[in-house]
Amino acid sequence: MGDYMKKNISVVLFLVFGAVCFAHKYVTDLFIPTDTICFDRATSIFPANNDYVYFTYVNDAGQKEQRIKKLDTKVEAILNYNVYPALFAVDDENCYINISMKWNSTYITRDLKQEALTEWDVLWGTPFYRGVALIQNEDGYFLINSKGELINDEIKRTSAGSLYDGIFSVTLKDGRAGFMNLKGELVFEVPQEYKDNGDRAAYYFWDGVMVLTNGLPEGRHKSAVIDKKGNILGETKYILSNFSDGLASFSYTVTKNNKKGRPERIKVFGYMDKYCNIVIPAVFEQDYGHSCPEFSKGYAKVSYHGRDLLLGKDGVLYSIETKAPVLDLKK
Repeated sequence: MGDYMKKNISVVLFLVFGAVCFAHKYVTDLFIPTDTICFDRATSIFPANNDYVYFTYVNDAGQKEQRIKKLDTKVEAILNYNVYPALFAVDDENCYINISMKWNSTYITRDLKQEALTEWDVLWGTPFYRGVALIQNEDGYFLINSKGELINDEIKRTSAGSLYDGIFSVTLKDGRAGFMNLKGELVFEVPQEYKDNGDRAAYYFWDGVMVLTNGLPEGRHKSAVIDKKGNILGETKYILSNFSDGLASFSYTVTKNNKKGRPERIKVFGYMDKYCNIVIPAVFEQDYGHSCPEFSKGYAKVSYHGRDLLLGKDGVLYSIETKAPVLDLKK
């Protein structure tokens, strides 16, 4: 590696480290307890979460201020940063409020009087679930309980945004990749061929199941569907999307003549169930750069031969306007 490249990498690492340190310093004054009540001057109010609401207002100096308030009380706290909007989550177990912004997360007590778990120097963290949270600081990832006690410190990386499934994806320091429970135990490992073409643990459960992939292109691609116990329910050679309403789109490339009679490669898609059985054949063309439509409440909006229609889980196309059946794709 040349000196120029080494110098550039050093500069980038320095800037990243500086940004993290700045954000960490910034988050130490993330919120300020206050006795002043400003909810009646709110200009924007965001949905309540377990009796708390996040709102903004313009103070006497003409500056936009962001606050969190406990409903039906006079308890408020100032969120002392300019990232907008804030995300906050209040767990059901009477632990803490998790405030997330662009660079950092922190925890505050539910009485809005002080920051919590400051001994961990949290840079990022999930909301508490059943008294457990996953946090990250400058030393790595840690699973802790609401008392700040360590549960597991063997996590190398994770893609978990929350712990609400009761299990979450991890890659451990010893190289194993799989799913960990709230006790810090590795429940099951992801099969070697489905480790996403590396040791990354980038997996999520949707609709109670999860799609794994070997990360290889068409022709060598393979997908699998597993449940929360790690059982493989089905496998397919097609590229699968996440499940929604019990079905997932599968797609592959075909060659067809365009309007000018010239051959072109296009993506077509249909739908499978969680056992990788084809429920709706691949008769729809996928628009370049767009994902396949997902089902919601029994229907997905699709385009078929230039006409927008509703596709039912029964494989029947319906008129959007009248809901009258147009075509049964299974016949």
